[in-house]
Amino acid sequence: MRITPTFPLLSLLSMTIACNEPDPEASVDTFLDFDRFITTGLPYNAPDFNWIKQDNFKPAIEEGMKLQLAEVEAIVTNPEPATFANTVEALERTGRLLSRATSVMYSLVGAHTNEGLQKLRAELSPQLSAHSDAISMD
Repeated sequence: MRITPTFPLLSLLSMTIACNEPDPEASVDTFLDFDRFITTGLPYNAPDFNWIKQDNFKPAIEEGMKLQLAEVEAIVTNPEPATFANTVEALERTGRLLSRATSVMYSLVGAHTNEGLQKLRAELSPQLSAHSDAISMD
């Protein structure tokens, strides 16, 4: 059995990302449109690094934590009888923005890090742990 290396696929994906023209409307302010962070329109829904900047991660992660807590609260306070669909499946669907923002940030920390990303990771890690604990202990 021959194993095909994934390097060519990764190279193609990175070239596709690099070849996209930056959006002239994009700035740190437009990052507040968090739907654009989740759905980029790029192949495989790859992150659009033309407009994702290091300063964008903290507001996205903080907003993602707020949204996920609100989504969990809606599940907890649902007056309908608990079912697998309205509890477990609903809980699995929470935190989409938080998951996407942390995935991209931690991927950059692992692959293309700098002092600012390291500092951001150190600052956000205790907050993310407390957030996860709050949901798990609810």
